[in-house]
Amino acid sequence: MNDVKHILQRQAAWQKGRAAFPWPDKIRMAGEMREAMRQLRTSRNKTPRSDNDKPAEPQENAAD
Repeated sequence: MNDVKHILQRQAAWQKGRAAFPWPDKIRMAGEMREAMRQLRTSRNKTPRSDNDKPAEPQENAAD
């Protein structure tokens, strides 16, 4: 439990430190994060799926 408390304290300190950043740095960081997310999404869509990852086929209604 002490480890969790330590991790949460470090995270809180990191967030407080980020609040002190000037706006140009915050905007630059947001742009970098946006680009990283775009690259992850693109690479995820290009990765071949296994049979277990395929979406379920829609089932026909038995009442039809």
